[in-house]
Amino acid sequence: MAERVLMSLPNPSGKWRFVVVQREDGKFTYRMQMLAGIIWGPSGLDAGVYDSAETAEYEARAKLSEGIFPDTLVWMPEIARP
Repeated sequence: MAERVLMSLPNPSGKWRFVVVQREDGKFTYRMQMLAGIIWGPSGLDAGVYDSAETAEYEARAKLSEGIFPDTLVWMPEIARP
């Protein structure tokens, strides 16, 4: 079975989204996908492995409701220095 995207859940800014995916092994996951200009970039790593699409969707929605999004994080170069 080929991998299938079942739904997308955009964050409020529209700059990234979670996609709920049925994997090739039949299990489900969700992944983050960033907007790259006017197209969606590749999706990231599996955020977990679930037995149902509903559980994967629930977990993705829970992350959205936490309100901490990659586009709201502040870059602090003083922390990034070696």
